[in-house]
Amino acid sequence: MTADRPVECLFRVTCDGTYERYVPILDEWEVDNEFVSVLLETETDFRLVDEFDANTFIESAQLRKAAINPCSLQFRQMMYLHSRKRDI
Repeated sequence: MTADRPVECLFRVTCDGTYERYVPILDEWEVDNEFVSVLLETETDFRLVDEFDANTFIESAQLRKAAINPCSLQFRQMMYLHSRKRDI
């Protein structure tokens, strides 16, 4: 699968050294050491953002989420959660 534009992902390192990825469809942070480790090990371009940029990213994601039809949103959330259960 290819994308016309780069995929944006926001992650952070916790105090105990684990990685958390912001999941826009759920509007929450999720522990995701495997995904972030792959990003760090490959030649994936990423940049350090400050708190303002991170909050702007989250607020933009929240606005997009709020614009989704409630039934579609619930379906997308269920599909995401179901896909995560298979990965565990």
